[in-house]
Amino acid sequence: MTATERRPRVVADVRAWSGLQWAAVALLGSLAGIHVYLGFVAAHSPFFVAAGGFATLVAVFFTRFWAAILYVVGVGFVLALGVVWVLTGAQFLELGLFTGVLSLAFCAVGLYLFEADDSRHARFGE
Repeated sequence: MTATERRPRVVADVRAWSGLQWAAVALLGSLAGIHVYLGFVAAHSPFFVAAGGFATLVAVFFTRFWAAILYVVGVGFVLALGVVWVLTGAQFLELGLFTGVLSLAFCAVGLYLFEADDSRHARFGE
């Protein structure tokens, strides 16, 4: 490799991110933290699995491998966890409702960012 050649970057260029992209990261990070807390409080491993899912989304967000469709994957993950929470008896009601508010906020931000993604529109000629 010559001095003028550059290796492809794995890390995303966060300088170009909008406030909504940072909001998505903050919401996902908050959801991960809440699920880690619940995992310790409830001593129930599925909370750690959910936290791992949120943490994975955050980690991939900071790479060049992030694609707009992953917003939809994140929204689906959040909605599935909400359904599971309701069907299993809505434990930790107050924290669950707070988590629900954060989750709905992420759904709104994620779907907006998915729709607004220019590269997705360019790929399909829209």
